[in-house]
Amino acid sequence: MNPPRALALAFFLLAVAAAGAHQAQVTTPEPGFRPGSPAGAQFVADLGSATFAVYPTIIRRAERTAHSFVSQEQLITFLHEAGIGQAIAAPKRIDRGRMMPDSQWNIFRGGLAAVADAFAQSPVAADYAVVLEILVPDEDLVFGIQCYIVNAAGENAFSFLLNEHHQLFAEAGLVADESQAARDAMIRHATHVALQALEQQVAKARPCAAAEAGKAPIPPASDLVDGFETRLPGGADPNGIPLGFSTFNGERSMARIGITTDHPPVPGETPGNAVLQLELGVDTWAGVLHRFADESGDQWRGYDWTGAQELSFWLYGRNSGTTLVVDVLDNRHPCSVTDDAERYSYQFTDNFSGWRLFSIPFEVMVRKEVWNGAPNDGLGLAPVHGWALASLRTDGKVIYYVDEVRLRREPLMQNVPAGLSRETDIWVPVNELPMFGGYAPTAWQEKANQAFLATALAGFPGDREAAAENFARAGWNFYYQGNKSTAIKRFNQAWLLDADNQHALWGFAVISRERGKADAALHFYRKALEAGPADPRLTQEYERLKRTAPH
Repeated sequence: MNPPRALALAFFLLAVAAAGAHQAQVTTPEPGFRPGSPAGAQFVADLGSATFAVYPTIIRRAERTAHSFVSQEQLITFLHEAGIGQAIAAPKRIDRGRMMPDSQWNIFRGGLAAVADAFAQSPVAADYAVVLEILVPDEDLVFGIQCYIVNAAGENAFSFLLNEHHQLFAEAGLVADESQAARDAMIRHATHVALQALEQQVAKARPCAAAEAGKAPIPPASDLVDGFETRLPGGADPNGIPLGFSTFNGERSMARIGITTDHPPVPGETPGNAVLQLELGVDTWAGVLHRFADESGDQWRGYDWTGAQELSFWLYGRNSGTTLVVDVLDNRHPCSVTDDAERYSYQFTDNFSGWRLFSIPFEVMVRKEVWNGAPNDGLGLAPVHGWALASLRTDGKVIYYVDEVRLRREPLMQNVPAGLSRETDIWVPVNELPMFGGYAPTAWQEKANQAFLATALAGFPGDREAAAENFARAGWNFYYQGNKSTAIKRFNQAWLLDADNQHALWGFAVISRERGKADAALHFYRKALEAGPADPRLTQEYERLKRTAPH
């Protein structure tokens, strides 16, 4: 080995070892690491009928990229013989350049992007692109293998990587001496290992995909999600993930749950009514989680909540100032073996005493990143896999009571249950709805509005338009910082000062559009245009939405 190449190899291996991706102490029988992908289920469904553009195998070295047409032919033969699909040799080579020191995961992600880009520019008509990438930091050693499979939209469909963490790879002993024949044999052997892994990945995915096909989200039998009149069901799926009711907590925090009939009476309750008791002592975070399960208690269940507008629940407040969080567990990746449900969340404050009926519009919930590899495809409400209620830091131990977690098909503010008062019994975050949701303010809201106007106008004597513009621009600043919850509150304040403020109306339009409320967004765009002055960007956004909005 010449000295410059030896130095490059040493530098590369030092980098990947620091990233924790080399020289595994323990191996797994898993046939590689395949990250979840929303397109994976369709790929499995297409097996046997799809066409594949197979690119020359990339041999990635520390100094340059080479290619193997022998390995490409091995892959084509395998796809035919395994019945995976019709393979077409793609003539274009994908040049990944030098293999710079990096983790295999970063190399893998960069490879996915490169393959998607090459496929988009390719004249080959196929459903999927397939290419192997064999990492050879020196001529005599295979460090890792990537198998890239992307669909025509450029999405990862079934890609995976292999390294010494995987038993199949570790046992292959992919090393060679300095003869060219031995190095060529090493590449053929590495290709064979990759194809073994692909065959095993497909074998694992096929029965799972068949099972998923029978798990379409089902409509709930009732809009009452949880009434807490019986025991709290609990169980676990085959991978050990708790199903039914469970608690979760961070460091120096605890949560305990149970049902009880010994509680302050809920307005309008029947005798013997049971509620959820949630005891918390929180320094970081803790709460209760209901993951929906089937009757056996060991399989996830997804419900179809489409058509529901709000999630409501009774909560007994302690006026503690504690931040509370309600989550909806939305979509998961098909065939997932983890809790990778997408979380949509709303935060509010325990600033009241006694029972209050909360109703949270789904449109004000925002995606919460919990680093669980969840999909990122919007709050579709089909399927929904559960809900949670949590607290951030509490001042010692506190006990909350919860009752009647329920879906609402029309807003609570439009249909207040008999015997309840908008003034004292219910709470809806109307200040996060455009124009406060269009609801007439309650007496306490009107009092708060007047107090705000007095304070806001103090800095703009007699000039409501200038004050409104100040709050509208503050709203846009929050919007561009990613804080859309505060942004719409500022837009509402601007609108309260001046109902014709264009920047506030424009803000309502953009946030409504992003929430999937196309009709409302078009309405606010029109009002913003009418308010003037003429703005080409505003007109373009309006015209674009008119063309693309569903009718």
